[in-house]
Amino acid sequence: SDDQKRARYDKFGEEGVDQDGMGPGNAEDIFDMVFGGGRGRSSGPRKGEDITHVLEVPLSQFYNGATRKLAINRVVIDHSSPITTCNACDGQGVTVKTVRMGPMVQQMQSTCPQCHGQGKTFKTKKSKEIIEIHIEKGMKSGQKIPFRGMADESSPDVEPGDLIIILKQKENDDSGFTRKGNDLFVRKPITLVEALTGYTTVITHLDGRKLIVRSKPGDIIKPIDLTSEKHYLKCVKGEGMPTHGNPFLCGNMFLILDIVFPESLTPDACEILKEILPPPSEAPIITDEMEETYEHHELVDMDPRESAAATAEYDHSGEAYDEDDEGGAMPGGRRVQCAQQ
Repeated sequence: SDDQKRARYDKFGEEGVDQDGMGPGNAEDIFDMVFGGGRGRSSGPRKGEDITHVLEVPLSQFYNGATRKLAINRVVIDHSSPITTCNACDGQGVTVKTVRMGPMVQQMQSTCPQCHGQGKTFKTKKSKEIIEIHIEKGMKSGQKIPFRGMADESSPDVEPGDLIIILKQKENDDSGFTRKGNDLFVRKPITLVEALTGYTTVITHLDGRKLIVRSKPGDIIKPIDLTSEKHYLKCVKGEGMPTHGNPFLCGNMFLILDIVFPESLTPDACEILKEILPPPSEAPIITDEMEETYEHHELVDMDPRESAAATAEYDHSGEAYDEDDEGGAMPGGRRVQCAQQ
């Protein structure tokens, strides 16, 4: 009827009234049918924003797998209260105001102040829920576990977003292991005698198993060059992290061995070692004449950084010698700058 058309015109403007009595959204539907949806309208329901939560996981749970429970608080729609169409905007979420300026008529569209653009009136409430997070064997730090539709509910017409759990390996893990990919690294001190004659240790694995680890008989532990550093590395095959999705396929475990050298040796011990160990291949033969004529020096311990700092101080203090009027030399003396009067 004319009264209904006028009412729709007052609310939605010219788009709300046409010959077939279509609503304001129908014109867009016809446009999409003709031009193949070129205006980019979504065919499915709108989806709300996702929320993320970082969960710290110890390395043992990445190795063994675990189920963690997490309490979450989120906003949900209170279905005990009725959900009604907004009368102010007739469920459109916007209102159109017609402003006459002389002979011109201008339509101004704005968000409905009553429903805040939702098109419906409803109530929300806070809900506390418990979710179970299944950490599978071999998962890694940074891996994401999504919970579909567990974010806040913002509107009855909007699909709630997802709650995304981001796994993060716990820092300062007390297991003693370091993970790199599917390999595990553990640092162990050994004595020089063990490095030369054989090494045995007991390792408690991440699943509680006790491993007796021995070096091969007659095997001497020597450094392996890795990039710019040299490490004493030995490997226990198949005792690394399980592969995610195929937990029976595991990486390797590497022992980083720190050889603890003795502070000193007695002369008798040195003589015994010389008899047991192979002689040096390029040791020079020092004669009595060399002892008398050559300079003698001893090796000492020094940090290269301290040496560099001391050299820098020498550079700043002056490297040249200044001579006085009588020809005497003053080593390390500073030059005096004279100003003209």
